[in-house]
Amino acid sequence: EYARYLGRRSGDPTRIGNAVPTVDATVARATLVATSRAVSNGLVNSIHALGKGGLGVGLAKVAFGGELGLTIDLAKAPAAGVDRDDVLLFSESNSRYLVTVAPEKRVAFEETMAAVPCSCVGKVAAEPRLRVAGLGGKPVVDANVLELKAKWKATLDGI
Repeated sequence: EYARYLGRRSGDPTRIGNAVPTVDATVARATLVATSRAVSNGLVNSIHALGKGGLGVGLAKVAFGGELGLTIDLAKAPAAGVDRDDVLLFSESNSRYLVTVAPEKRVAFEETMAAVPCSCVGKVAAEPRLRVAGLGGKPVVDANVLELKAKWKATLDGI
């Protein structure tokens, strides 16, 4: 959707990205196994597969679930070679998960995930606000979670 938006904005609606994500089956399997182990061991509070919409949409959906806030730093995301905030936020690459973990379980979670790309990119906040700092440290998202959720639900109701 984001690529289509950029294509329309550029005046060339046929330019919609056309870069199909590839999957490294070995890394994907290892990630799934480690994540499953973390869930089975009670280390995970919530988990969201990052598919359609990528990290940006995933962050919003996770915040919607508990009507809590998230404070995120994109510079901490494991994304070798990515140098644009929009690409990091909206890439629909596969085999990625957004996981929330209680602070007291962080060490055990990170030990469980040690063999796969994994990073703590932020914190859950009581104030229902989604705050995302871009790769350069400047804010790229600062929005009220309850307002975002209401707009999202209104869009769903119109389908």
